[in-house]
Amino acid sequence: MNPATEVPITTRTTRILHGLCEFALYAWIAGLALPHANALYNGGLVLSIVTLLPYLWLTRWRELLLLKSHLFAALLLFACWNLLSTTWSGQIALALNDWRGEMGIMLQMFIPYAVIFQQRASQRRFGLFIVLLALLAIGRYAQDWYRLSLADHVLIPAYPKLREWGGRLLLSFPFLMMAGKIADDRRIRMAGWFGALLLSILMFITAARGVWLALGTSLGLLLLVNIKNLKTVGLMAASCAIGFAILLSVPNNPLKARLDNLTYTNDRVLYTWTPAIKLWQQSPLHGIGFGKKTFHSGVAELANTDMEWQKSLGSVPRETLSWIINLGPHNNYLETLAAGGIIGAVLLAYFYGATLLALRQALATKCALCTAAGIGLIAKYMVHGMVESINWRAMAVLAGLLLAGHVTSRNSGKSA
Repeated sequence: MNPATEVPITTRTTRILHGLCEFALYAWIAGLALPHANALYNGGLVLSIVTLLPYLWLTRWRELLLLKSHLFAALLLFACWNLLSTTWSGQIALALNDWRGEMGIMLQMFIPYAVIFQQRASQRRFGLFIVLLALLAIGRYAQDWYRLSLADHVLIPAYPKLREWGGRLLLSFPFLMMAGKIADDRRIRMAGWFGALLLSILMFITAARGVWLALGTSLGLLLLVNIKNLKTVGLMAASCAIGFAILLSVPNNPLKARLDNLTYTNDRVLYTWTPAIKLWQQSPLHGIGFGKKTFHSGVAELANTDMEWQKSLGSVPRETLSWIINLGPHNNYLETLAAGGIIGAVLLAYFYGATLLALRQALATKCALCTAAGIGLIAKYMVHGMVESINWRAMAVLAGLLLAGHVTSRNSGKSA
C-alpha cells in the first residue's frame, strides 16, 4: 500500500462493515448529545466494536497502523495511568467501575472514530450529520425551555434547570461554524450559521458561566483561524453579543444574577478546588486513585479530620456539608492531579500539548474537520474543564476526529 494515499475499501464485505460502524458512531454521539437516548447510546457502543474488529481484520489493520502520533500515545498513556491508579484507590471495584464508565468507554470509542473517519466520504457525511443532530438538539432544548417557561411563568427559567444542556450544545458548536463556512451546499451553510447562532443563544439561557467561557473561547479561536473571513465570523460574534445583551435586558432574569453573584464562585472554589488540592497533597506523586467515589470518600474524611479546612468552612449545617462532600472537584486539572498525582497531571499536559500540535498541523493543511474537533476539544476540556467536572467520554469524538482528519491530511496533503 502506498502510504501517501487513502486506505481503499475494496470489498463488498468491508464496505458494509465500514458503513455499519459509521452508523454506530452516529448513533453513539446522538445518544451522548440527546437526553433520554440510552438505546442509541448503548446500541452504538456495542455495534461499533462488533463491526470494527472484523473490519480491521479484513483490511489487515492498515488504518489502525496509521494512527502513529503523539495524540494517540498521549491519550493511551493518560487512560492507562488512570486505570492503574484504581489499584491504590482503597475501593478498587468501585473505582474500576468509574473508570470503565468514563475512561474505558472513551478509549473504546476513540479508536473507531479515529479509524472510520479517515475516509473523506465519511468525513463529509459526518459534517452533514452533525448539522442535523445539532438542529435536533436545538428542538429538544427548545421544548424543555418552553415547558419550564410555561410552568414558571418566566421567559428565562431559573438556574440550574437548563444547566445540563450547556455541555451537550457546546459539543457541536465548532462543527456548525465550520459547516457554515465550507459546506458545498448553500442550504447546509445556512443551516450551519443559523444553528450556531441558535446554539449561542440557548447556551446563554443555561446561565452556566463555564459554558459562556467555553463559548467565548470557541468564537475567539474561530475568529483567529478564519482571519481571512472576518466579516462572516465577526458578524456571528456580534450577533451573539447583541443576543446576550437583549437577554440581559429581560426583567428579573437569572442571567444577570449569575454575572453578579461572584461570591458564590468563591464559595465553590473553597468547596471543590481546596479539597482536591488537599487530597493531592496526601499522595503528591501518584495521587489517591481514579474515581468519583474515591474522591467523595476522601472529601468526607477531610471534613472529619482536617481542622484547617473545617475552620475555613465555618459552621455549615450538616445537610450543607453533605452537599459539599458530593460536589466533586469541578476542575478536570485538579481532578487529574488528585487522582493521578504529578504523573497524571504530566500525562494530561502531554495530551493537551499533542492536541495543540495536531490543531496547528490542521491549520497548515486546512483540514476543517481537524480544526473544528481541535477547537471543540480546547473549549470543552481545556477551558470548560477548568470550572466543571466534565465527563471524559465525549473526548472520544473530538480526539478521534482530530486524529482521523490529521491522518487523512498528512497522507494526502489535501484538505479533508
